[in-house]
Amino acid sequence: MTNSTPQPRPRSRKTRRIVWLTVLALFLGYLIWLGVQVLTFRTHLTGRWALWSEIEGAYHVHSRFSDGRATVPEIAAVASQANLDFLILTDHGSPNLKSLASQGWSDGVLILAGSEMSTSRGHLVGLGFEPEQDPFPRNAEEAVQEINRRGGLAVIAHPFYKGGWSWGPLDGYTGLDILNGNSLLKKNFWRSLPYLPIVPAKPVLAMIRMADDMERELDYWDMLNRTHRLYGFFSADAHLFYRAMLSFVHIHIYLGQPFSRDFQTARGQVLQALRSGKFYNAIDGAAQARGFRFWGEKKGRRIPMGRETVFESPCLLRVKAPFDFAAEVRILRDGRVVLRSRKTEVVYEVGGPGVYRAEVYLRARTPLPARIPWIISNPIFFREVQP
Repeated sequence: MTNSTPQPRPRSRKTRRIVWLTVLALFLGYLIWLGVQVLTFRTHLTGRWALWSEIEGAYHVHSRFSDGRATVPEIAAVASQANLDFLILTDHGSPNLKSLASQGWSDGVLILAGSEMSTSRGHLVGLGFEPEQDPFPRNAEEAVQEINRRGGLAVIAHPFYKGGWSWGPLDGYTGLDILNGNSLLKKNFWRSLPYLPIVPAKPVLAMIRMADDMERELDYWDMLNRTHRLYGFFSADAHLFYRAMLSFVHIHIYLGQPFSRDFQTARGQVLQALRSGKFYNAIDGAAQARGFRFWGEKKGRRIPMGRETVFESPCLLRVKAPFDFAAEVRILRDGRVVLRSRKTEVVYEVGGPGVYRAEVYLRARTPLPARIPWIISNPIFFREVQP
């Protein structure tokens, strides 16, 4: 009996040719798209009013003293190539005495060190404390008290990522991470996959494409600041890929005086700025932010970022965004936008007590999505008159 079951026809030579041509066309299209990304990506240079006494650096970096992949001199060399003025190590330990002993100048970069410790609420970074042999307490509130007793400041590490942070009393804390580079790398690595062939040439481009809008983080920060005073930090949290991570996000400090070449003096300049909130954060991988300014004025006196003062009308807020490329300035009160402007200088009359801060969004050609803030200032706190 003859088997009448129809047999599949072999794929014709023409069909195979069409498939291969389609694959080739898609691959060529991808190469063209990738080439456009490389050719059109550039970090916009700083504005014309950048001040020589402004310094910038990377906060939260791990070395081989804990779970980082490079030595301190190797990391310092990368920081120098990225034109950083300072670098803050945060190797794990309670404290990490070897990391603390590595502080000093290296390749023209000021190397400071703190310690990232595990506490009952999550990871906590201590900075600027006097090292002692005794470990810090495991209890978070006790650890903060001890950091402050030793002359340091405490920053909550990645509270919205990794293991998070179990919120409790906030007395004694200086600030918290608003953006954490290592967490973005782990969470959004898939976004970088189309850029893998160009990572050796443009590593920071892949990091920029992994950025999130920070809406949840900023909302929570604004809520906490209604009753407390907490400063926001852009944290590199670099363990590897140092070239990309150290070019991605920076902390900017305006000193108002020359940056000292004496280690102890320079260390004090940076730590005092962090302790008082006189700094702003920027995704400098997308555009160089030097030159941005945000301050308040009351009765002819200047009110810097981080300052808390009683509201007395009239009070003004001023923003300088002196950039030669398109940018949008926003002023927020208690987390709500009260002003938007494309001007390079903005003046806003404060309407009443509240927590005021500024954001800047890039409107020039950039791989940074339009919804993600490029610059975030620390707040100025106008409090009500206490009875």
